[in-house]
Amino acid sequence: MPENHPSRPPLLAKVFKITTPRCTLRIPAPRDLPHVFSAAQHPGFTDGMLWEPPKTLEELQAPLEQSLAAWAQCTAFNFSIDTTTSSEFVGRIAIRKGSESPVWAIGFWPHPSQQRKGFMREVLPAIVNLGFERLN
Repeated sequence: MPENHPSRPPLLAKVFKITTPRCTLRIPAPRDLPHVFSAAQHPGFTDGMLWEPPKTLEELQAPLEQSLAAWAQCTAFNFSIDTTTSSEFVGRIAIRKGSESPVWAIGFWPHPSQQRKGFMREVLPAIVNLGFERLN
């Protein structure tokens, strides 16, 4: 489908970033995998999530590739969140096309070491704005 097809959201470049006062949201990268693995090892972290905790770091490579493929297909945009000052990993936030078009769903999680610091409250409006302004 061409990039400007009316039923398809605009393509977001792989270098697309969103910046908030304390955070940078960027496309996921292999350097994030140790942080994702670390978060998933905390007891109860994946309760209620649609994925089981990985047993090895290598198990996270396939989900990363799926995330990048979904980005290229404009069906989901998964962002890694870093602090703007030190590039410390904060967590993940995603917006993905739901089963009912044109509905999009948002999901997010902060790394357990970053919880209760207001990061998700800060980045969520930026993703909502992305949904309305860029993804129709």
